[in-house]
Amino acid sequence: MRVFFDVTVWCGAILKPAGINARLLGLAATGGPLRGLTSDVVLLEFFRHATGGTLGRAFEPEDAWDYVRAHEPLSRITKIPHLRSRNFPTPCDSLP
Repeated sequence: MRVFFDVTVWCGAILKPAGINARLLGLAATGGPLRGLTSDVVLLEFFRHATGGTLGRAFEPEDAWDYVRAHEPLSRITKIPHLRSRNFPTPCDSLP
């Protein structure tokens, strides 16, 4: 089964390492019954939340990236070219 992991799963997993989100990421990263994928935007948003304190605590930047690296098969992502090559501005372009 193919599953897309969004930022809520990554944030929930780092907050509760024994929780369901962490177990799902672990299953997908080890080649279990789930074939997981994520996106570069999700990982950057996860990093922003994990290090920015919006999760109720702030993780050190290296710890946040170590968490992503621990689930390395999921962090092997391919940028989606058609979303990156648009020739018109969107409201998201002005976000920090």
